[in-house]
Amino acid sequence: MTAPATVAFERSHDIVIAAPAKAVFDYVTNPQSWPEWITASHKIDSEDRPLAKGETFHEKWHIRSGEVPMNWVVKECDSPRLWIVQADTPFIGPIVIQYT
Repeated sequence: MTAPATVAFERSHDIVIAAPAKAVFDYVTNPQSWPEWITASHKIDSEDRPLAKGETFHEKWHIRSGEVPMNWVVKECDSPRLWIVQADTPFIGPIVIQYT
């Protein structure tokens, strides 16, 4: 079986939120909050708190073709400045999310 083709792309958004940086960071780095604001995310298996480097969590995406399991690892965490997570997927290759 050959490995799936990977596609490199970057999607970036800047949003100004009238709240302390630590409060925003803690909210977005708590995967339990994701279904509130990420349409595809509908089930999260993790602690209900911000996650630190080395921690893992499991997510289920709901997409047109059905449900997709995602296994995430927190690669970097420097609160409240940087949070990087990665999921290795069989359908597109690694997915990396970075919050700064």
